[in-house]
Amino acid sequence: MSSYNIATRYANALMQLATEKEILEQVSNDMEIIYDGISSSKELRTILKSPVIKTDKKQSILTKIFDNKISDVSSEFIQFILKKNREELIHEIIKRFRELYNLKINRVEAEVISSIELTEQQKKELHSSLIAYTQKEVLLNFSLDESLIGGFIVKINDTVLDSSVKQQLGKLRKKLFEQQHLVVN
Repeated sequence: MSSYNIATRYANALMQLATEKEILEQVSNDMEIIYDGISSSKELRTILKSPVIKTDKKQSILTKIFDNKISDVSSEFIQFILKKNREELIHEIIKRFRELYNLKINRVEAEVISSIELTEQQKKELHSSLIAYTQKEVLLNFSLDESLIGGFIVKINDTVLDSSVKQQLGKLRKKLFEQQHLVVN
């Protein structure tokens, strides 16, 4: 079974449990805390993936890091993942849970990559446009990539909206090459 399918099964189980206990929003917040903690620590990711470090040591480490920061349900879920020897998938399971949670509450995450820092007004206008485009609540994450020359790229799930100068120049280059190729033949 693929890691995506395994992550989906665990994420669905957590979603169902949190829904039944009527603490879905709390569990979602907990998963954000864990996800951010794992994302920001290369050492923690290494520990979780290491076959040399025993499960009980991994449980102890995670308990110390997240103790009093997450609910009992979330803590027990993470411990369950460790007991099932799926610790290398924790990050992917939480990522999948976030996707399922966002679907449930009609929300999407959009990654905006621009060549320069956008102004607050530009961010607002882009946010409004993306809400109209997706018909969902939109969470924006911004990053910079100077190689774009100008413009921006928006990634929403599997959809990429590319209005960068780099993309436009690439299209122009391709069109000119095709025209040159037609003239030569």
